[in-house]
Amino acid sequence: MVFGDHADSTDLLAHCETFRRKSITRSLHSGSKDVVSYGVASVYTPAEHRGRGYARQLLQLLHYIIAPHTSLPPFPATWGIKPSIGPMDAAFSVLYSGIGEKYYTNCRQGDGPSSKAGWIRQPITTRTWDITSSPSEPGDQTGWEWRDWSDLGDLETLAAVEVKRAVVESREGSSFAVLPEW
Repeated sequence: MVFGDHADSTDLLAHCETFRRKSITRSLHSGSKDVVSYGVASVYTPAEHRGRGYARQLLQLLHYIIAPHTSLPPFPATWGIKPSIGPMDAAFSVLYSGIGEKYYTNCRQGDGPSSKAGWIRQPITTRTWDITSSPSEPGDQTGWEWRDWSDLGDLETLAAVEVKRAVVESREGSSFAVLPEW
């Protein structure tokens, strides 16, 4: 969150949510390994503060809060004090955008010639299940298996094994995935 000019201010200028996720990466050089990633969501600036760059500043600083500083360009002195708190353990982060890719690409890591683009659009693979075939008669449960909340952990574990297998066996130069488990 970014607040107004005073440390004790409650004047929220911009905010976002971050979710720490179990993930996997694979590269030709280092093979596959379990890592941590972050999902970024709900980027928001109150109406009275929009158009002043607060959300962009927040997201630029977020890079230096969630990722190891050794993986980032030097922190620009013009941005103020370099963040010294935060997990700083992200191998990557994912941001799903409702406003398009250009804005978030411009939330750069660093400044000047050594800077890197912020979030860059990547092709994604999703899994879907066709559940359109429903029982023909009300109350007919033939072919359906009811699950409850206690089953979700086992289903997440099975799905995570499949996702890991797909990443490890990928023929791409490098691959990564957010695992479907918390």
